[in-house]
Amino acid sequence: MAAQFESVDHSSRRLWWLFLLLAFEVVANSIGWLPSSLGFDHFAFCDQGANLTVQYLTSRGMTPAIDFGYAYGLIPLAVGKLWFGWFGATPFAYQALMAACGILIALGLAQIAVRLKFGAIGTALLAIALTFIIQASYPSLSQATEQILMTFAIAQQAAGRRSGALALTTAAALAKPSMAYVYGFILTLLIALDLLRSRGSLRQWIRAFAPAAVIGILLAIMLGLVYGPAALLNTVFPVEGMRNYRALNFGFFTGSGQGFWNLGNMPLLAYLLEVSGFWMASTAVLLIAAPFAALKWFRAWRADLPTLELHRAEIVVTCAVLHVVFVTLLFGNEWSWFYYAYVLVVAVATISEIWPMGRRTGVALCALGLISCAGRVWSMYHHWTIDTRYVSTDGLWASREQIAEWNKALSLVQGRNAVVLDINGALELMMPGFAPPTTLYLLPGLMQPVEVDRKLAQLNEAQVVLVPYGILSGCRGVPDNPAIKDALNSLNTEWKGRYYEVFRRRSKPADRPTLTAPVSGPANPVAAGVPTPGD
Repeated sequence: MAAQFESVDHSSRRLWWLFLLLAFEVVANSIGWLPSSLGFDHFAFCDQGANLTVQYLTSRGMTPAIDFGYAYGLIPLAVGKLWFGWFGATPFAYQALMAACGILIALGLAQIAVRLKFGAIGTALLAIALTFIIQASYPSLSQATEQILMTFAIAQQAAGRRSGALALTTAAALAKPSMAYVYGFILTLLIALDLLRSRGSLRQWIRAFAPAAVIGILLAIMLGLVYGPAALLNTVFPVEGMRNYRALNFGFFTGSGQGFWNLGNMPLLAYLLEVSGFWMASTAVLLIAAPFAALKWFRAWRADLPTLELHRAEIVVTCAVLHVVFVTLLFGNEWSWFYYAYVLVVAVATISEIWPMGRRTGVALCALGLISCAGRVWSMYHHWTIDTRYVSTDGLWASREQIAEWNKALSLVQGRNAVVLDINGALELMMPGFAPPTTLYLLPGLMQPVEVDRKLAQLNEAQVVLVPYGILSGCRGVPDNPAIKDALNSLNTEWKGRYYEVFRRRSKPADRPTLTAPVSGPANPVAAGVPTPGD
């Protein structure tokens, strides 16, 4: 008994030391990437800004996935509502939230490493790949929330507590309805297999699935009360996300995701400096070792030996299935590789402990990961040297060339009825003088007809319209909608640079597009009671 308590105490100490190491790495990585994470374009015209805009729209009584396109779950909206209510809806508050999420993910990863008893190689691989696993800033709070819940779920499974893992996965499905459904199916299958083999009683079946059922029901009731039953029903399943993926031609093998692994005319040496090299090498190791792990798991499961080896093999097989599903069905554009990078790294770190060639491949992956980290450090340094904070960008980072154009664009729109025509972002909440946001994502497959009508109403009343052609792909240019493009026919280009274009209304407006939905919204963000920078 004394030896058992000593073992538990040792595991607890190792957990907290490892967590402190990973948390320190998360904080250092967050600070290092600040010029990119708090880049002006990210919040003014891209996904990070959408996290602020969605809070503004819901505060105006608009319903997610009904009044505006929304492909994620409702839990992140509730988390954001609480966080921004305490700290204000600003880019800096969002980045602080990202650091907090990263620390929580680090705790989940430390639990996995301790429960699976990672050795030196597995632990080193986890630490080296942490900058790939945990992003300094996630485009959406939904992605960070899902990763927190899924990481803790894997930690529960690693300890043999599948019912707890299924409960956390149920919550993850309400944060981002995609991979959690696949993981939930795997856990359900494993629980059912054990109960069938042991001829479990009805009470045992209920006890196994009750935590997930209770968590799902309670969260559904709370989210339905806050955002409405219609929003809950429209965000439980990934219908809008699938439609958006098809419209934007996403995909790993034939879609826009090819940009991740197909470096074109660049030399093969470039794969060593890019994360794609480490990612593809890890994928190859996982696919080769997964059959070995599956056989190892089956033998241990059939012999009814709930040992460490069973848990390790089960995690490898589970992660292999999740990774294959991600690559074949859920991979988006070239930047979506990081969505489930933690699944891949946990798998190969575990493989280093159970596969005969695991230690050698683990050392090789550690070396490749260090080389890739060097490339990321150089990119980090590059941002610090070319980007600077400016007053006119509300303290966010931008390049000198971009800020010169931004100041020019601001001088043309100030004092006039100005509207931003962007795909997403939160410029209207960050800068005074622009009409308030009426849309979230003006993207194919996501934009709702009612959103388009609200934007057309703004364009019809605008004296000047600002269109961003920023540095980030997917967040620039005129939204791909015929009605919106036609509305620009009543405007003339007053000035156009590399990053921005300013349109001015003609002296005699052309015929306006017919609206099909009423327009709602205050004249400015302050009227809605939404915190803006400087409040």
